[in-house]
Amino acid sequence: MRMRQMSKPYFAALAGFVKKEYEQRTIFPPQEEVFEAFRRCDLDNVKVVIMGQDPCVRSACLYLLL
Repeated sequence: MRMRQMSKPYFAALAGFVKKEYEQRTIFPPQEEVFEAFRRCDLDNVKVVIMGQDPCVRSACLYLLL
């Protein structure tokens, strides 16, 4: 299913928007670290995932908590 969504026009538009934002602004996490949590965590042991936006707006803020 994921691959089908990635081939749709809305996904291409979204990917283009995100790319442009990374080029024009300081975005956290850096693109190469977007999926860092998946590299650091054993997904077989994950019971709960809490997603949200960090309220800190300074670039020095920690953006990944594990």
